[in-house]
Amino acid sequence: MEIKEILIDKIKEDPNQPRKTFDEEKLKFLSENILSNGQIKEIDVYKDLSLSDGARRLRAMKIAGFKT
Repeated sequence: MEIKEILIDKIKEDPNQPRKTFDEEKLKFLSENILSNGQIKEIDVYKDLSLSDGARRLRAMKIAGFKT
């Protein structure tokens, strides 16, 4: 596995994501937690930049204003 910094806007969300709804309050809480403590777990993407794992973290990072 290789760790790279990627522009968030380049990551394509999985259209087959099993989770169809995301609680906005929980996403906001997660984004605040990421801002306070940093991103602890990585967001996994495939080589074509499609999302493999971390849909909630990706959305929370967007709310927090992260660019990469």
